[in-house]
Amino acid sequence: MSLPKVSICIPAYKQIKFLRKNLESIKSQTYQDYEIILTDDSPNNDVKNLVELFDFQGKLRYYKNLKTLGSPENWNEAIRYATGEYIKILHHDDWFKNKNSLSEFVKMLDENPNADFAFCPSFVQYAKDGRTRIHDISFEQRISLKTEPTSLFYGNIIGSPSATIHRRKVNILFDKNLKWTVDFDFYISILNKNSHFAFNPQPLIVNITEAEHNVTNDCIYNKQADIFEYFYVYNKIRNVIPTTRKKKYVAMLSDIVAHYRVKSIKEIRDCGYQNDVPRFVSFLIFLNNFLPTTVIKYCIAKYDRSHKAVM
Repeated sequence: MSLPKVSICIPAYKQIKFLRKNLESIKSQTYQDYEIILTDDSPNNDVKNLVELFDFQGKLRYYKNLKTLGSPENWNEAIRYATGEYIKILHHDDWFKNKNSLSEFVKMLDENPNADFAFCPSFVQYAKDGRTRIHDISFEQRISLKTEPTSLFYGNIIGSPSATIHRRKVNILFDKNLKWTVDFDFYISILNKNSHFAFNPQPLIVNITEAEHNVTNDCIYNKQADIFEYFYVYNKIRNVIPTTRKKKYVAMLSDIVAHYRVKSIKEIRDCGYQNDVPRFVSFLIFLNNFLPTTVIKYCIAKYDRSHKAVM
């Protein structure tokens, strides 16, 4: 039996209302050379009971995690079971926007053999009030992404993993130490290995935001998450950041310590980050003890505009 072209990986956790739409959208796809890997991290059988209502003619493989893995390790579990040439993450609360979406995802990699990664804009829907918007990327941002993949550090212009597809051969998993920055950390890892990517300008997925159990809700405006994860990712990528651009990354770390009025390195350590802190950030932490935020922000802006990066 031949292996499928694409593995649709669905890391599931409760929210069967959205998961139903997810599975229905797969059912309607014109492209059929796929398998579905669904890893269930839920504490009950609601997901399992829903899955049993669908007949994918043997294409769906359901796995109930023996213990709760959490995000993003449940995403990784789905990828580990995948056998397809392409990996298509589709979070349980997202779904394909139209019947040709999967075909368009596959086409991006089929028609761009030098690319290991591809993505599209997202049609974002707010769970609480139904508002919608398009998360898109400009032409200038796409150029920047090719020349400086680490620029995702100061803005996730790609969006959710549901808007992406990649070749399984890249053999990269999501960093289990991260939640808030895990998406762009993963993209940086792939694009640092191969900066070629493909892009489809049409939104191919519906991305739900502000839903219950959404990881973003737990991390946004969370001091520990912000400080640990941004410093942690910076430490991972610092050696591949273009030398002339490092000041922008350090300035972003400085903005974080200014926002939370961090007044000692111990505060950074208490958030879980134990590696080196850039010298300019250490200096800003010292100034936080004496100067108002407006002055600190001025110092950061002046540093960011300077031609010489102080490291």
